[in-house]
Amino acid sequence: MTPRSAGTSLEANLKHITVTLATKDTVWEVYLDPKWARQRLYGAQEERWSSSSKSLEPAA
Repeated sequence: MTPRSAGTSLEANLKHITVTLATKDTVWEVYLDPKWARQRLYGAQEERWSSSSKSLEPAA
């Protein structure tokens, strides 16, 4: 195989696309599950609160 300037080969890209297309329905099914939606929501809220509380702390 010859080196390519882009850093990835056409074969690697095609393999990635094939795997992505083969698994996208399953990935979205899990992603849209209510349990994971709640986890994303609460994780985002927790991150928001922790970042806002850090901005309220006095500088040392």
